Amino acid sequence: MYAINRKIMMLFEPEKPSRQAPKFETLRKLYVLSGNLCAYPGCNKLLLDANANFVGQICHIEAASPGGERFNPNMTNEERRHFDNLMLMCYDHHIETNKVAEYPVERLKSFKREHEAKFSTEALVQSILNSLRDYTEHGADFEKVKSLENLFDTLYPQNNQSRRPVEEIERDCDAFNQTIEQYLKLSLRARKLFLIGLKHSHHPFYTKWRLDTDVLYVEFSEIANKLNMTFRLNRENDIGSLVDEIESNGLMHVSEFDLGYDRIVHRYTYTAVNPKLEASEFIWLYIKDFCEKTNKDVVSFVSDLDFSELDEPI
Repeated sequence: MYAINRKIMMLFEPEKPSRQAPKFETLRKLYVLSGNLCAYPGCNKLLLDANANFVGQICHIEAASPGGERFNPNMTNEERRHFDNLMLMCYDHHIETNKVAEYPVERLKSFKREHEAKFSTEALVQSILNSLRDYTEHGADFEKVKSLENLFDTLYPQNNQSRRPVEEIERDCDAFNQTIEQYLKLSLRARKLFLIGLKHSHHPFYTKWRLDTDVLYVEFSEIANKLNMTFRLNRENDIGSLVDEIESNGLMHVSEFDLGYDRIVHRYTYTAVNPKLEASEFIWLYIKDFCEKTNKDVVSFVSDLDFSELDEPI
């Protein structure tokens, strides 16, 4: 009888506080909603360092053990390790928030709530919608160039007294418009890489036999280093797969150059999207030169898809 009563009494006894590790699912959710940033307002310290080491702190709003900050004896052990009672902060702010008088439970909960709201799925989707242009839809309607008069006047001011024949104007405009239409077929990530490559591209190219002033080429290994990524063709999760997409859409190809002394190198060069329109081979070189002469950022200029200034000066 005593044993039965003892078991009944144990059912109503408070659970003995015991520090328990958060579940994997809880940690995963915490990190996803952290945005890899400390939850303390205004703090930009990362939770993962450059070597992918976790340098953040898993912080209890109400302490896991008696004697800890904001310990609540009425909570169960499961509640103490629950997602709602945990937040991720940097070491400095973990120490700072140990000041119980300044950081009561409700204040820390508000920190957590406001920080995680920024990185919730709904918030991220809305942020993307607000910040990204729908290039696919916009691309079908982008205003095509009609003369490229200002482009050529800017690049070749010595020739601006002579007007180009109508046939040449039409041919150049067709080449330009077809090139932009082909560019818009790329995925958003491939377009971004393409434009970063354009910004850091090189010309002219010096070979053993001649100075090639028309070649615009890019070293993707150089771009990979700038982006802290790897460059391996036909591999996912690095820029090689994006380069392959760009090449398959006819915007680039690999060219072989003889540097002399038995040195042959291969470079990715910007190329004609329509071999029948010779001018299309030089469109990206024209755009890059125009942006350099008018002090524009070439990435922003192309991304905005407003090429009206190439027809007439603003």
